[in-house]
Amino acid sequence: MALAAMIFGRWAPLPTLAACLFFGLTEAVQIRLQGVHFGGIQVPVQLIRVIPMW
Repeated sequence: MALAAMIFGRWAPLPTLAACLFFGLTEAVQIRLQGVHFGGIQVPVQLIRVIPMW
């Protein structure tokens, strides 16, 4: 994940920091959404687990 953040940030410190924050945020959202029902519809966990990879 760290290497992906470095590549995403083009090896510069500030864009890499932004990439790390982005990846951390998406990871937190993924964990938070597991088991949540949206209007009576349960979203499959597999779909939620791919959020950090988008």
